[in-house]
Amino acid sequence: MDIQGLRAIAVGVVVLYHFWGHYLPGGFVGVDVFFVISGFLITSHLLTKPPKNFADVANFWMRRVKRLIPASFLVILVSVLGIWLFAPSTVWQDWGLQAMAATFYFQNWYLALTKVDYLAEGEAPSPFQSSVSSRPRSW
Repeated sequence: MDIQGLRAIAVGVVVLYHFWGHYLPGGFVGVDVFFVISGFLITSHLLTKPPKNFADVANFWMRRVKRLIPASFLVILVSVLGIWLFAPSTVWQDWGLQAMAATFYFQNWYLALTKVDYLAEGEAPSPFQSSVSSRPRSW
C-alpha cells in the first residue's frame, strides 16, 4: 500500500472517532499515526534533498504553509459562522477565543491553560475540540 494511503487511513480513523467515538474508542491514535508517517516523509525529503541555506529552509516551510493555511482558515471560518447561527450566546466568547487560538495555531496551549483536561467530560466540547461522548478519563 502506498504511504499516502496509510496517511489517508489514519485520517479516516480520526474522522470516524469524531463522529462515532463509541464504536471506535481508540480512534484518536490515528493522529499519532498520521504524525509519525508525516515525520518520516519530511525527514526522508530533508535527507535526500537537504537545505543548503536559510532560503531553502524558508521555501520548504512556506510550501507547507501555503498548503495547510487555506483549508485551516476555511474550517475555522465555517465553524465560527455555525457557532454564530446555531450555538447559544453563552458560549460565543469562549468558543470565539478558541477560534482565535486555532487561527494562530496555539489551540492546544489555550486549552492546556484554560481547561483542566482536553478529554474531560464535564464540559461540552467546542467545535474546535473532539465531540465524542465516550472518552477515556485518563491514561
